[in-house]
Parts: sequence; C-alpha cells; structure tokens
Amino acid sequence: MLKKSYLGSTIALVFGVLLIFSGIMPQDNAKVVFETSYAGICFIIGALAYRSAKKRNSKEIPDTDFRKASEVIGLIVVSAGVLLQNDSLRNMYLSPVTNVTIPIYIFTAYFWVDFKNREKMNEGQWPKLSWIIACLSICAVITAFSLRNPAGETNIFIFFIQSVVYAAVIATILHLLFIRRESIATALIGSIVILITIMSSQIYAKKQVAENMRLKQTFRTFVEQGVIVDGSTGGDQKTGQAQNLTDDEKFVHVILEQAKQLKQANNEYQQSIEAAGVAKFLDGNRLRHDKGFIQTNEIINKANSALNILTLRRTEIFQGFRKQLEVLDISEPKKIKALAGFDKDINQSHFNRDLNLEKGILVQFENILSLFQKKQNAIVFDGSKIQFNEQSDLDLYNSYLRSIQNLSAEQEKIQAQAAARTKNMLGTGTDK
Repeated sequence: MLKKSYLGSTIALVFGVLLIFSGIMPQDNAKVVFETSYAGICFIIGALAYRSAKKRNSKEIPDTDFRKASEVIGLIVVSAGVLLQNDSLRNMYLSPVTNVTIPIYIFTAYFWVDFKNREKMNEGQWPKLSWIIACLSICAVITAFSLRNPAGETNIFIFFIQSVVYAAVIATILHLLFIRRESIATALIGSIVILITIMSSQIYAKKQVAENMRLKQTFRTFVEQGVIVDGSTGGDQKTGQAQNLTDDEKFVHVILEQAKQLKQANNEYQQSIEAAGVAKFLDGNRLRHDKGFIQTNEIINKANSALNILTLRRTEIFQGFRKQLEVLDISEPKKIKALAGFDKDINQSHFNRDLNLEKGILVQFENILSLFQKKQNAIVFDGSKIQFNEQSDLDLYNSYLRSIQNLSAEQEKIQAQAAARTKNMLGTGTDK
C-alpha cells in the first residue's frame, strides 16, 4: 500500500513517465522532443533521489555510501543535462521551466529532506567513497562544460578570481549534499580539487581555441600567398613554403593538395559530361533525328563511363591522402586523430554523397530512355518539345524529371554546405 509520506514522489514519478512518453511521440520540433523528454527524466531522477534520502533518514533502509553516492550522481546528471547543452545559458533564458525551474525544484526538495534530522559530522575522518565518487563526477561535468564553453577572460588575475568563486560555490553545494557525513576539512579538499579542475580544463580549452584560430590563420595565409587559388598552386613558391612548417601547417598543406586534386578530377568529369552531350539529352530536335535512340543511349554510356572514372580517381586520391597522413611528419596524437577522422568519414561515405546523387540522376535518365524506347510510337518530338499521346506516359516522364530536380537540389545543398565549411575554415567571411 502506498504511504502518504511518499505521495509527492510517486506523483512526480508518474508525471515524469508521462512526460517521457509525450516526448517520444512523433513531433516535428526536435527541441520540444528533447525538452519534454529531459523534463520527464529529471522528475524521475529527482523523485527517486528524494525518496531514497527520505527512507535513509527514517531508517527504513541502510544509510550506505553507495546509496548516498547514487543520489548525488543522479542530481549531477540533472545538472549535466543543462550545462552540457549547446549554448546552455541561452537555453536557460529561452526555456526557463525545463532548464532552471525543474532542476532548482529537484535540488530544493532533496536538500530539504536530507537536511532534516541531520546528525553530527564525521570530524577528522577521511572522505568516504560516496563523497569521492560525487566529487569526481562533478569534476568530469566541469571538464566537459569547460571544453564546450571556454572562458573569454584573458586577464590572469580576473580569471583566477572567477575560478575561485565558481569553485567555492560548487564546493559549498557538494558540502551541503554531504553535510551529515563529511567534515569542513573534506569541504576544503573538495574546494581545492574543484578549483584545480576548473582552471586546468579552462586553460586546456583556451589552448585548443588558440590552436584552432591559428589553424584558420594558416589556411588564410596559404590562400593569400598563392599556395592554392581556385585549385591551382603557386609553382615553386609552394616548395619553399612546405619547409619549416608546424604540425598544423603540414596538415593544412596535405589537405590543400588533396583539394587541388579533387577539384581537377571534378573539372575533368564536367568536361567529359559536356563532351558526351548530356546537356542536350532531352532536346526535342536532337531526339527527332535520333533513330532508335542510338545517340541517346551513347550519351548515357559515356556519362556512366565518366562517372566511373571519377569514382576511381577519387578513390585513388583518398587512398593517397591517407598514405600521406600515415607518413606525415607530425606529432603522433595529431596523426592518430587525423587518421581516425578520415576513416570515420570514409566509413560513413561522407566523401562520395555527391557521386551517389550523380549516379541517381543518370539512373533517371536511363529510365527516360527506356520510356522513349517502349513508347516511341506514342511520343512526338515537335521542335524542342516532347509530346505524349497517353497521360500515364506523361505522368511517368514528369516523375523522372521531378526525381532529377530533387537529386540536383540535394547536390546543390551539399555543395553549399561544403562551401560554408571551407569559408569558415579559411576564416575569410566578412560581415555586411
């Protein structure tokens, strides 16, 4: 039978489950799905932690370190869900109920029930396992948050003062969570550990940001000095620049060489497509004189052959790029990271999405040719126009054209995304 003292936590559990089910229902807005599901998870975690603390205080269950650590880790998970979002401060402002009100309500309820009937602290004892686990979990969240949100303050003194204030606040919350179990000495230890974590993670994050900025500047320098301009190199100038380079500059140099080769291969493919006559594939005047559609079939064969050559050329370029990375004279950690990123993209076929779309377009052209061959007696090529005697044939023809348009639009989208990434990498964007 449900006890009245647990009625509130039971309601919170049921409400949390309902929110989760509501969140996983099909919806168009991904943000609403996340916020609803996250709110439900918070209610469930908060209710379980509250009920556990209440049972410990009433001696219904053993007051063990494992149970206490489980409760605190649950609260840390609730906090992490807010702090580790992209642009967490903005999300707190735009969605205060999910990201502020609910977490504060959970923490307040837990503190209230855990503070009641508190006993004397364990003065003079070493920190217990539950406190150590909770402290390490908090440090892990701080590190993850710092890497996603590096501080903008450059003044060392102000940075230190800010870190001390943040560490004091977080350590105080940690101490309040364990006020019946740990001493003031333990709280001081926690403050020092958290301060070191904040400062070290922020310093590392700042260093990563500086390296990324330097890498962008390196890209910009290569472009401005003519190492690569519209797929061409600056001749002998490139050879001189390839010497005495940093790891990042060597890596950039290899990337730009690959970009040059890819662009050249793409240009050769476009020239082959133009030479094959793909642009006039649906020209009514040409089709009217193409008896048996022999020329049309030849256009498709040449286009497929050109695409196969491009696919093989790209494969050779990517294989060569990977071999260059393997022997590149850079630090081992950077080399491992670069190779892992390259292999991941290859496995997910990111490099050849546009080729798959191009193949899809050629397949639709083949479908159109098949329709022409089957219905050649029911189709009239009048000047530049193509007229069908049967509506079903016209509908089928239009469906092939729509497919081509959709695939072409997807190609343009991919190209725009690639251009945006390159623009961001080069750091050449300007505000208007």
